[in-house]
Amino acid sequence: MIMTFDFAQGQLSAIYTLKTKNKNVDCNIYFFKEGRYYMELTESATSDIIESLILSYGKYIKKGNLILFKDIVHDYEVEMLLDGNKLIVKRSFAFLMGNKFIYYSGNTEDELGIFKNRLNSNILHQERLDYKKQNKNLLTFKYGIYENKQGLKLVVFQSGKIYQLFYKEILISKGYWKRNGNELDLFDTALRHYFYALIGDKILISKLLPGDYQSCLLNKK
Repeated sequence: MIMTFDFAQGQLSAIYTLKTKNKNVDCNIYFFKEGRYYMELTESATSDIIESLILSYGKYIKKGNLILFKDIVHDYEVEMLLDGNKLIVKRSFAFLMGNKFIYYSGNTEDELGIFKNRLNSNILHQERLDYKKQNKNLLTFKYGIYENKQGLKLVVFQSGKIYQLFYKEILISKGYWKRNGNELDLFDTALRHYFYALIGDKILISKLLPGDYQSCLLNKK
């Protein structure tokens, strides 16, 4: 296996993959020569249908054997160590910690159109502030399960103020939550980063949760 590098930039041009505990679900990282990356979960729903979830995308830099990822929407960081044809996960989503991505193939594709998305952390912060101004009275919030039809499920526990976020039964994020007015602040202990959801009437509005780039709605079960 031969990996393609742009030595002038120290950048990879390759695809790496990892098998999750769910045998039908893979996690893939696409590296582009322009210094961008794209991480996704893919599930073989049927023999000819593949469903995918964007986990992260943004910019990366390579320092020696260490690769540092910066998500351009959420603003969190991921770290992996390049070891031969493997990427050893040092800091990332909970379900990836301690695992290794394996080199799959070279990547000759151009950047995906997703990088043209103008959504960023500043816009998300303003949306949260606007929501607070419009909803000054505390809305009712109940612990339990919130989910959507796309496979995202957020479980908010009263005991210990712990949360767990699943996609297709894969635990992608976990940590602690606190209520801030009509906002739910979720601290991911693996990424060491806050994510946010707005409290509505029997719903949570993602702003944005891991794996969500469209402000999805999660309904109380």
